[in-house]
Amino acid sequence: MTQNKTTLKVIILSVTAGFLFSCSPKAAGVRGQVKTGQTNLDPSISAQSNQIAAQQGNLYEIRSVTLPKAATSGGWDIDVVLSTPNNDSISLTTHHDSANLSTEGTFPGQARDLIVKAQSRCSSDNCEKYILLVTVLKNNAADFQTGAISFKSDCNFFSISIGRTVANLFTSLDQFNSKYNPTPANNAKDGESCQ
Repeated sequence: MTQNKTTLKVIILSVTAGFLFSCSPKAAGVRGQVKTGQTNLDPSISAQSNQIAAQQGNLYEIRSVTLPKAATSGGWDIDVVLSTPNNDSISLTTHHDSANLSTEGTFPGQARDLIVKAQSRCSSDNCEKYILLVTVLKNNAADFQTGAISFKSDCNFFSISIGRTVANLFTSLDQFNSKYNPTPANNAKDGESCQ
């Protein structure tokens, strides 16, 4: 386990291969509204990248992102579920506050030669915009990425998959945000279900 920028920790939870990234304890009984609907930022790049990653056994995909929820210690928590190459689920919780809008951490992939790095950032306006970039490193070299951009005011989130042989991989959240900067649909209302 590697720790960077904030006190990010990885905990193996159960047979479901779940993991938790967190900087603070999760509020008991509080769950964010889950967004499972996605709008692909570049369907042709994603389709080709996913196909190659599946063949190579390093396909990690973002399945869901929650709306930000207030953390008991202040700031915001966002839950993310990734699917692994073996169709297991990995649950991540990222915590963001005014002192640490960006978080970063790594955990071992399902294959011995894989490391998965997750970087996330909330905007300073109560986490109106959330950016997540997951990079799969094979033999310590970036090989595949999946990213999400989620707006607090939307029922869906934006996503993309990028394979090293298909398109240039991103070296930072800033680079990802500069390349893909979608406009929110503003179709979610606080306290109401999107489903």
